[in-house]
Amino acid sequence: MSYYNRSRTTAADQEEVVKLMGCLKAELHSLWLTRPAILRCDPDQIRDRFATEIAELLINQAAISTASYHAEHVDIDRSLGDPVSLTPEAEEGLHWMENLVEANRNVREKLSPGLLRPLFMYAIEHEDSANAQWAIDCMREIKAPIARSDFFSSYAQTLVEEQRNKKRRVTTRWFCYERYGVRPPFL
Repeated sequence: MSYYNRSRTTAADQEEVVKLMGCLKAELHSLWLTRPAILRCDPDQIRDRFATEIAELLINQAAISTASYHAEHVDIDRSLGDPVSLTPEAEEGLHWMENLVEANRNVREKLSPGLLRPLFMYAIEHEDSANAQWAIDCMREIKAPIARSDFFSSYAQTLVEEQRNKKRRVTTRWFCYERYGVRPPFL
């Protein structure tokens, strides 16, 4: 759906992308509604039903799944591009992500690498610079070389600064080429 993979130069092209994104959002919502029961439980319910070690793993997985679901809504809004401000659904997603990360931080010694993409999306889409910096700082805490957490936290930091300087969204792929000389790694 991005500008890299298909034409979006005419109104008809853009309308088709909006329609396809609407279908994608509907499918995502349907998957969310039919998620496994364990992912619908709050952490206390999980702790009541499972041994501590298993409960903490399940709580972590539920947090990653929920944060990822909300990050997808933020990403869809970013892909559509206009308006630059987020939809209420994406705003709610940012709020959910922040709460989930803080809850994860309170339960575990360090943040899970599974939160890297939600934190990246949070950082580059949050209008408030303090909140964007909070997400970048959380990304720096992850310290997972296999997840390239150092690169992605640096990338998010420079992308946020560039967007702030230009007062608009900056295309992530071209920014990565320009700044680092490479295509963005899979996140």
